[in-house]
Amino acid sequence: MSCFLRADFDGYPRRSRQGLLWLQRPAATWRPFWSVRRRGLQLPNDATVMDVREPDPAEWNVKSDLFRVIIARTPGGVLEMAVPTVDVPLVKAFLAGS
Repeated sequence: MSCFLRADFDGYPRRSRQGLLWLQRPAATWRPFWSVRRRGLQLPNDATVMDVREPDPAEWNVKSDLFRVIIARTPGGVLEMAVPTVDVPLVKAFLAGS
């Protein structure tokens, strides 16, 4: 599914970047949309969903009528994933079962 990803810790983009989120056990993987050679980033297995919110005006590239931002806490910091609104329950359930 389409996913804009950003995090406040090393190894993940600091600014929101467009990509694709693959939900496949044992862990979710995010891959940049505009890069062919880059490898996917495995999302932390111990991410806990803290909140779901609408994109704010600073996230100009995320359409607020189509996406919601899932905020998850990990031991390394906070991870934010903007996913299509219809996919929010799926992503939350996947993270809860990881």
